[in-house]
Amino acid sequence: MCTSLSYRDAEDRVYCGRTMELGAQLAYEISYVPAGQSWTSETVGDNPPFEFSTRHEIVGVFYAPPNVDGPPRSFQTHTVVDGMNSTGLVFNVLAYPDAGGPPSNRLCKACVLNVIDLGLWVLGQFASVAEVRAALETVSLSLEPLAGLDSPPPFHYSIYDRTGEAMVIEFHKGELTIYDNPVGVMTNGPQFSWHLININNYAHLSNRDHSISKFGKMVVRQPDAGISMAGLPSDTTSVGRFVRAAYFATFAERAGNPDAAVRTLGHIMNNFDRVRGLSILDPAAGDEFGETMGFADGETATEFTTWTQLSDTTRGLYFVRAHEALNFTCFDLNTLVSEKQILSVPLARLSDMGGDGSGFLSEANAV
Repeated sequence: MCTSLSYRDAEDRVYCGRTMELGAQLAYEISYVPAGQSWTSETVGDNPPFEFSTRHEIVGVFYAPPNVDGPPRSFQTHTVVDGMNSTGLVFNVLAYPDAGGPPSNRLCKACVLNVIDLGLWVLGQFASVAEVRAALETVSLSLEPLAGLDSPPPFHYSIYDRTGEAMVIEFHKGELTIYDNPVGVMTNGPQFSWHLININNYAHLSNRDHSISKFGKMVVRQPDAGISMAGLPSDTTSVGRFVRAAYFATFAERAGNPDAAVRTLGHIMNNFDRVRGLSILDPAAGDEFGETMGFADGETATEFTTWTQLSDTTRGLYFVRAHEALNFTCFDLNTLVSEKQILSVPLARLSDMGGDGSGFLSEANAV
């Protein structure tokens, strides 16, 4: 599954991080989309095509659908899985198996956007959570089945902006709900509203160790640091990760400068880095959601963190680390803004490059 959160430094600057957990490394690409790109959302039923142009530059992780045969696919078939635009707006797609929207014949607004293009529309058009919320009043979002799936896209969507405002877009059994996100954290199911209720069960948590107490005449003393975290869930379920993400985002030291803040965020996200094999599929339960596709021997199936992302919303820096890498590679929107064409390279090509990837992205696409 996935974990998404926001973190603030000592000057209240906002940084966002997320992990992506699946059973295999899919066909992801690191892509840059300049402003001024025309886009046509996939057609929904008999509705006219939804067309728009990007107003802001975007960098992010895109999913590139496989091209089995036929001519090369255009970039318009790529889908934003995670990204940040030049105004500091951040968009995350997270797994949500209970997703389901109203059928197309119940959509009431003239403008119908295929939800598969929601990320490009949000990042390309808007500069704040408030702008996104207002724009959603003017369109209908349609959950059209993905290629190879008979069910609606099993996702929900988390959005953050440079001011720290956050929102969640969630379809649940035919109903669309748009939530304010006061916690600044998102994982997976159950519904986001359930997570906001459940977090009340952890009101006792703080980061202050209480290491000395007394039982009868016996004074007890914890001989190590960290007892304050004893009440945190230790599992990697979406419920446990939501609570832990809220704790880390709230109590991690507020770094004094942006470079230190990015490093701090990296350390926070390391707590959600899932290693292959730590939890494997129960054969009796099956894997109807398709999260895990197994080890090479095919006998066990496991989720693992396929990549991790950090966003510096103030400086326009977007960091990515693939499962195969130890180091983050940085993409600088301030550098990429001079590019006038779409740039895209497979995530696998980053390997363990680390450092600045902006020049590499430009050079890899040079004609």
